[in-house]
Amino acid sequence: MIFRETDNEYMMITQHDHANLSGQITENFNIKILNNDTYFDDLVTAAYEHDRGWIVMDETPFWNDQSNGPYSFTDFPMLIKLLCYKNGIDEVESVNNYAALLCSMHYADFFSDTVNKDCIRFKNLELKRQANIQDLLKPIDANLLFQHFRMIQFCDRLSLYICLNEPGISKVNEHERYKEGFINTEIFNHANKPIVASWMDNKRVNLDSFPFNSNFTCMLKYKAVPKIMIQHLGIANAYKQSEWREQEVIFCE
Repeated sequence: MIFRETDNEYMMITQHDHANLSGQITENFNIKILNNDTYFDDLVTAAYEHDRGWIVMDETPFWNDQSNGPYSFTDFPMLIKLLCYKNGIDEVESVNNYAALLCSMHYADFFSDTVNKDCIRFKNLELKRQANIQDLLKPIDANLLFQHFRMIQFCDRLSLYICLNEPGISKVNEHERYKEGFINTEIFNHANKPIVASWMDNKRVNLDSFPFNSNFTCMLKYKAVPKIMIQHLGIANAYKQSEWREQEVIFCE
């Protein structure tokens, strides 16, 4: 679960709905930036499905007694996170090998510098999965694969930027993770620097380097769960009884 907090509510977004926004963003990418259009549809599939391992887990949010708020994707217990990652990649691999390869690369990169033995084991198993898939797909364009990997990372982070920042927020008040822009975007950013996003108003988001075909609109599903309802009903029932809403986001040059 992804959430941001206001005085009276928690704005709660499932991981899969965040991934849906990531997929919408990926669909609008300017393919001319890439080496070629091979596997582009599979890239889009990977973006849409990369968090599908969280679908069941996010049906019912959990309360974190230590932080006195809902558990989020950042503080969820690691072993459960690893299981969700693995199960999601397994499901993607059952229908699309190239998309699964990208999802595996995306998740394995989370633990590039880890010393946690469980995370190391997960990473090593995913590296084996990646090698097996690449053997199946030979010959494979390594440069294009790396471009696609960077795109998955960027579109995931841009979607999280939308999820974690209040619409219309000023740059100075943004989530710390995104104030300096999105790293590792040099492959499709000729300025050779991080791409910086900024809210223009409560719907429009500007990117100072625009790797997309044209301005485009996306929709993000979420629930606004009142804190008072959580106090009375508990997090699970409060979330269940809250209505689904949609946020419109327009990405602009």
